[in-house]
Amino acid sequence: MVTEIGITISALAIFAISLDLRGQPLGPGPQCRLMALVGEILYFTGVMPTAGDVFFLTGAVMTVVLWFHPPDPRPSQKSLIDVSELVAWVWMALTVR
Repeated sequence: MVTEIGITISALAIFAISLDLRGQPLGPGPQCRLMALVGEILYFTGVMPTAGDVFFLTGAVMTVVLWFHPPDPRPSQKSLIDVSELVAWVWMALTVR
């Protein structure tokens, strides 16, 4: 059950981020966010759980670093996307073994 919820939450967060990025160049911030979410998918599907952990941690750390040192001063995230990504991150953090 934990795995199915994790995959669903991660997929919804990826979908929300992709909707936000329509027609915009893929900068370093969105790349890091997507890397963290791809890591979640790899972890929850069991395809490559160790690589999923590494992708998630790297993407999450780089995303947080970019929050404090943004390369692009204009904000592109919307609050619903922030919430969906945060829920996916919390779920991943709670289930990592």
